[in-house]
Amino acid sequence: MTIASLRSLHAIIGDAIGDIERIYALHRYSNTSDNIETPESILSSNSTPENQDFSESTAKTSRAYVSPPPSPLTPTASPSSAFEPKTSPPLDFPSLDAPCDPASLSEALTSDPVVLSAIGRIVAAAGQLSATVQLPFLTLCDAIMSVSHLSHLR
Repeated sequence: MTIASLRSLHAIIGDAIGDIERIYALHRYSNTSDNIETPESILSSNSTPENQDFSESTAKTSRAYVSPPPSPLTPTASPSSAFEPKTSPPLDFPSLDAPCDPASLSEALTSDPVVLSAIGRIVAAAGQLSATVQLPFLTLCDAIMSVSHLSHLR
């Protein structure tokens, strides 16, 4: 691998993040209390003839991506913050440090076909980037450890 290959993988990740950002920007002002959209309405509003079947099946089944619970380092609300006026946070990609809310617009947008495609490209490019820069022996050790861990779950 060359530096150019590493930069290409980096560019793929950057382009995919840009795609995700565009989808979230399209729905930025949909996150107000008087205009709440359901996950199903998001999927149906993004339906085009070529992705209509995907949207309908995704809305009827489960979310493709839902954030795990928050990390232990997530700050908790102080008692004084209970009296402060609450504003809705800006619409953003789900954070690992925020509580999971599968009904939120932020989580629903992770099932958008453009976002799903971008997530796949990020995962693939990040995996290739990791495998490229890591020592081959350590990559094999990681793979063996994950397989041996899975065999204990049976």
